[in-house]
Amino acid sequence: MAAGRASIAFILLVLPVLSESTDPGSPMPCGARLVALTVVTRHGDRSPLTPALSREFWRGTLPSSAELQELAAGTVVHRDPPEAGAPAAPRRAVHSAVGDGVFGTLTRRGVEQMRALGGSLRAELLAPRLLTAASRGCGVGPGGASAGAAERGFISAHLEPAQLALFSTDFPRTIQSLQALLSGLYPPGTRDDSSAPLVINASHTDRMLPQPEPAMPTPRQREARALEEAVRASATFAAKEAEMAPLADRVLRALLLSRALPSARALLAPDTANAPAVAPIDAHERAPHAGGPSMVAVGTQRVHWGRLAELVMCLREHGLLARLNAAARAAAALEPAAARPGSDGAAARRELESLAGWELRDVRGAARALGDASLGARADAPERDVGITDADVDAIVQHAAWRWFCVLRAPRIADLTMGPLVAELLVGAARAAAAAARDAAAEARARAAGGGAAAMAARAARAAACAAPSARGARGACERLRVYSAHDATIVGLLAAFRLGAPDHWPAYGALLRVEILADADVGGDDGGCSGFVVRFLLGGQPLPFLPGGPADGARATGVAHALPLDALLVWFGVKHEAEEAVDADMAADAERKPRTIDDVAPHAHALGEAPAGGRGAPGGVASARPGPEAGRDEL
Repeated sequence: MAAGRASIAFILLVLPVLSESTDPGSPMPCGARLVALTVVTRHGDRSPLTPALSREFWRGTLPSSAELQELAAGTVVHRDPPEAGAPAAPRRAVHSAVGDGVFGTLTRRGVEQMRALGGSLRAELLAPRLLTAASRGCGVGPGGASAGAAERGFISAHLEPAQLALFSTDFPRTIQSLQALLSGLYPPGTRDDSSAPLVINASHTDRMLPQPEPAMPTPRQREARALEEAVRASATFAAKEAEMAPLADRVLRALLLSRALPSARALLAPDTANAPAVAPIDAHERAPHAGGPSMVAVGTQRVHWGRLAELVMCLREHGLLARLNAAARAAAALEPAAARPGSDGAAARRELESLAGWELRDVRGAARALGDASLGARADAPERDVGITDADVDAIVQHAAWRWFCVLRAPRIADLTMGPLVAELLVGAARAAAAAARDAAAEARARAAGGGAAAMAARAARAAACAAPSARGARGACERLRVYSAHDATIVGLLAAFRLGAPDHWPAYGALLRVEILADADVGGDDGGCSGFVVRFLLGGQPLPFLPGGPADGARATGVAHALPLDALLVWFGVKHEAEEAVDADMAADAERKPRTIDDVAPHAHALGEAPAGGRGAPGGVASARPGPEAGRDEL
C-alpha cells in the first residue's frame, strides 16, 4: 500500500518530459500530453429491436456470414469460465435487447459505419506532429525536448496487441461493431498473420448497462429499480408524459395503419417494474379487419418510449418514412370503403390485407387498381394528420433521452447503476498515469546521465520492449488505447454518473465518448513544467463541462479546459484506495519482468545510440492497465 500511495503522490510531481506532446485528435493547451485514451462507443446501425415489417426485409440489410467471418478473423471473445470448485452460477437470463439474428442485429451500414470510425481514429492517433512546448509558445521546463523535435503517433502504425485492451457487452451487435472498428483501426497489411488473436473481453456485460436484467438482481440493482420507479411517479415526470401522450397515439396509429407494425403490443410496457416508460396513450380501439393487424385497446396501458424511439429511428435511418406514410394514408382512405358491405367493401378489405407487405409494393398502384383517384391523392397529402414526420421522430427520441437523463441524473441512481464501470475507468486512469510517471522519471534519469540522445534511446528501447510478443502479459504496462463497445444507455449512464453537462440528446449509432488522461503542465504548480495528471471527457469531439454539485466543486483549477485533476476524481468517487492497490500490483509485476523499466534498458540503448532493430513501438509513456478489483479476470 505504501508503494501505491507513493506512486499516486509521484503522479502529481511527474517530470516535464511528459509535457512534450499533445493529443493528436483534439485541441490541447500548452504543455498537455495524452498518456492514455479510453473510448466508449455505441454500436453501429442495426435493425429495430421491435419486430416491424417483415423478417425478409431486414434480413436483406444484414452482412453475410462470410463478411462476419472476415470481421471476426484475428479476434477471440473471452467470457469468464466458472472457477474450479466454485458452485455453478445461475444461468444468465437472455437480455431483452440482445436481438434474435434478424431484429436488433448490426446491418451492413453499421459495419461500414464502425469501420470508418476505426479509420478516423487511426488517422487521428497516428498523426505525426511537432509537439515541443517551445514550438507552441510555451516555456519548457528542465529536460524539455529541443524545439522542432518530431513526435510519433500515439499508437503504432503496425498492430502491437499489448497497446490495446478491448471490451464489449456480450451482444452480437456490439462484438461485431468492435471487430469492424478494429478493421479500420488496423486494416489489412498492418497485422501479422502469425500473431495471437486480439482478445475481446465480454465478461462484464452487467456493469456496462444501466438496466442489465440479471438472472438474480443484486441488492444494488434492486435499490436502483425502486428509486427509478419513485422518479417516474413524480408530478413533473407525469406531467411531461401526459404532454407527450398525443404524439405517441398518433405515431402508433400510423405504424398500425401502414402495417409496418403488426400489433401495438410490441410497443407497450408489460409492467412498471421492467419497462422504462410509463406514458398512458389513448389509442383507438376497433375490431381488426380480416387479415389485418391485431389492434388492441391500450388506453390504460403504457407505451414503451425506448422501443418507440428505436423503431422510428431505424425506419428513418433506412429511408422508410415516406413509404410508411404513403401506406398509412392509403389505409386510412380505404377504411371507410372496407366498412361497406358488398363487393366494394370486399375489394377494399383485400387491398388493406395486401398492405401487410407494403414495403414491396407501390401504394399508388393500389389506388389505380381500385380505380379510386382520391386514394392516390390521400397517400400523397402531407397535410393530413396521418403519418410520421422527421419532427415527430426528433420529438420522440428527445423525449426518450429526457426520460433516461431524468432518471440517471439522480445521484444515487447514477452511482448504483454505473458505479462499477466508473470505478473501472478511474482505476485504469490511475494505473496509466502511474506507469507514465515511472517511465518519465526513468527517461529523465537517462537524460541526466547521458543527455538527450540517451533519453531518446531509452524511450525507443521501451517501445521495442512493448512491441515484443512477451509484452502482452505485462498487466497493461504497454497499454495505450482501451475500447469499450457498448450501447446508447452506457454512454448516457456515464455522462450522468460523472456529472457531465452533456446535451440531453440520444447518442447516435457509432457515437464515441472519449476519456482522456492527460499530463498537464499547470496542475499543482506554476513553474512551467508538468506537475500532475488531469482527466477530461469529450462527446462528438466536444469537451464536456462538469456540472455543479459534482466532482468539480472545490477542485483546484487546471490548465486544461473542462478537465479535473485525476486525484480529485479518485477521492470524490471513493476509489483512491482501490487505485493504490492496483498501482502496487502493477509495480510488483514490473519488478518481475525483464527488462523491468527504462532504467534497465537505457544503458544498453545509449551504448548502441539507437533503437533496437525492428522496433515499431509507440514513443515513451505507457497507458492504461486493467482495473484493480478484477485484474485477474481481465488478464485474458
